[in-house]
Amino acid sequence: MVVLALIFLVLRSCLLLPHADASGRHGCVHLGCQKVALLQWRSTLRSSPPALDSWQQGTSPCSSNWTGVACSVVHGGRRATLAVTAIFLPNAGIDGHLGELNFSALPFLTYIDLGYNNLGGEIPLAITSLPALSYLDISGNGLHGSIPSEMGNMGRLSQLGLLSNNLTGRIPSSLGNLTTLVFLVTAHNMLTGPIPEELGKLTSLQVLDLSSNMLSGQIPNSFVRLTSLECLELGDNFLSGQIPKIFVNMTQLNTLRLFGNTLSGPIPPSLGNLNKLTDLQLSDNRLSAEIPIALLNLTELNALALRMNELTGSIPHDIGLLPNLSSLALSTNQLSGPLPLSLGNLTTLNYIELYDNKFVGSIPAEIGALVDLRAMFLSLNKISGSVPSTLANL
Repeated sequence: MVVLALIFLVLRSCLLLPHADASGRHGCVHLGCQKVALLQWRSTLRSSPPALDSWQQGTSPCSSNWTGVACSVVHGGRRATLAVTAIFLPNAGIDGHLGELNFSALPFLTYIDLGYNNLGGEIPLAITSLPALSYLDISGNGLHGSIPSEMGNMGRLSQLGLLSNNLTGRIPSSLGNLTTLVFLVTAHNMLTGPIPEELGKLTSLQVLDLSSNMLSGQIPNSFVRLTSLECLELGDNFLSGQIPKIFVNMTQLNTLRLFGNTLSGPIPPSLGNLNKLTDLQLSDNRLSAEIPIALLNLTELNALALRMNELTGSIPHDIGLLPNLSSLALSTNQLSGPLPLSLGNLTTLNYIELYDNKFVGSIPAEIGALVDLRAMFLSLNKISGSVPSTLANL
């Protein structure tokens, strides 16, 4: 992600940015007042980190190579001029309030990355009025309060990162207006309420991560339109209801994590259509019925986690058809029957967790072929017979 951010920053710096009618109504077109805004913000910080040592009076943010500041040629008034267009200061040790930065004096910003600092306060409304902003990452700070509904007016935004803050309240339905978004992460906050149906309008999304909040309700059926998704993470919330049959057209999906909710009902066989899926985690829910045979179509699958559910039936006897599987977690269900001999075909397996079920019979000698195995848990079952000598190969 950092590499992508840097590429994005370089490309933006090479563009001749449009005027966007920003100069008169949103802030200052002159580099001098942009410099004043940055220096004023620095003066409000509880301590000035070494990363900002280059921010000095008598120097220019553009010609003096201020750390974390990039400039581009913009049209301000009647002539082209240099302006601050990017702030890139992740992990810079900045300790202060984001709201102390006068964003109205920086109307040409297209890129802000202030992730993983120690910024406090609320998300300032002024940041939602930046007309050209397309990248905003303020993850890993101490921001509190709600996500402003005005963020839905940031029509050029393509990436929005709010991960790991102390944000509360609901996810604004207005975010559904950001149709250029490809990356939306609000994970590890304290957000509540349902997931807005309006997020289904974000058809350009490739990454959607709302995990580790306190979201409730059902997974929106409107997500059926998110056909560009590569990663969907909704784990560790209070989502309920059945897993909807919305994934049939998500052919680009490689990561699906819905663990740690109260989802019920069967695992949809339609998940077997996701032939690019490498990570499927549905653990710690209330899923029932048998493991769908259709999951054996997921030949790219690397991790399958279904532990702590109410699954019944047996492990599909052809599970050995998953040639790339390295982690299999099925513990604490009501699975029964013998352990399939085809487990021995999973030669990339390094972790297998089958404890607390109702498995019977003996340990297959074929497991001795799993030479990459690092951990195997079979306790709390009804397994009988002797331990096969082939386990000495592990």
